[in-house]
Amino acid sequence: MVTLRSLVVFILVLVITLNFTSAFLRHAKSGLMCPDRAVCYEQVALSGEGMAPTGEGSESFSIATMAHRLIASTIAILVLALNIMLFRSAPLAPSSRRLALIMGGAVLWLSALGMSAGGSLAPGVTLGNLAGGLLLLVSSAILALKLNGASPPTAPAWGIRNIAGVALLLMLFLQGGFISTAFSGMSCPTVPSCGGSWWSNIPLLQMQLFHRLSVVIVLVYFAQLLYRSYQQGTPLQQRFLLGVLLLMLLQGLLGSAITVLNLPLLSTTMHTLLSQLLITLFVASLFITSDKPLTTIESKPNG
Repeated sequence: MVTLRSLVVFILVLVITLNFTSAFLRHAKSGLMCPDRAVCYEQVALSGEGMAPTGEGSESFSIATMAHRLIASTIAILVLALNIMLFRSAPLAPSSRRLALIMGGAVLWLSALGMSAGGSLAPGVTLGNLAGGLLLLVSSAILALKLNGASPPTAPAWGIRNIAGVALLLMLFLQGGFISTAFSGMSCPTVPSCGGSWWSNIPLLQMQLFHRLSVVIVLVYFAQLLYRSYQQGTPLQQRFLLGVLLLMLLQGLLGSAITVLNLPLLSTTMHTLLSQLLITLFVASLFITSDKPLTTIESKPNG
């Protein structure tokens, strides 16, 4: 069991690294590795073709590409091994096996996208990669919690408020994805308004302003969720929700910074990764129903 737990945690770390390198490569191809980011970004937006970095950026881009492929291949092998190990482990609950299968499905989906449209910046490919990476990250995190005893084999704490919280975070995630695929990241370089205006008839600016308003709404919503958790939740759930709220504040500050600074590459990449970690952290908190590790992990037959 210790080996199985360690394997899942290792896969989780690799998935986070994979999603970071994926975002890094996508943003680099969008022109954010150029010395004049704004000009390159506009050229890519108009042509629809990714721009391979040249000069000083070409070496780091090549290293990131090789690292991404190596990590992706390693994850595929380890997820296959994980599924074999889980299906051979009789005491484990079916929920663990289902999570491993979901991880395998996400790996197959990302592999198919990589082989059929690798490097493409088409909206469908970008959103498909983001969705696959998020699914792999969330399922890996929940399985890691289950195997490490933080989540007994009971139903997660779903409810209308928590479902709404997941929906709001997914809305922010999709908004960010659409802003990225529409190349509207530099369309409004001021915060919180766009040049003093709070609305515009230009779709790209509307997208930016609606995203910023959504961030405020989600912050307020999660603040009240945290308040409620201090009345009804466990200490571990409270810490998870506090982590979500703090991460959301950091995400908002980072989003404001990259907007003003015209999308610096590493900061923009971290902004993408944090949006996935936010959803993962909150969904994981719904599966935590105990603060004490189990003596026998998932020994019950029902998931």
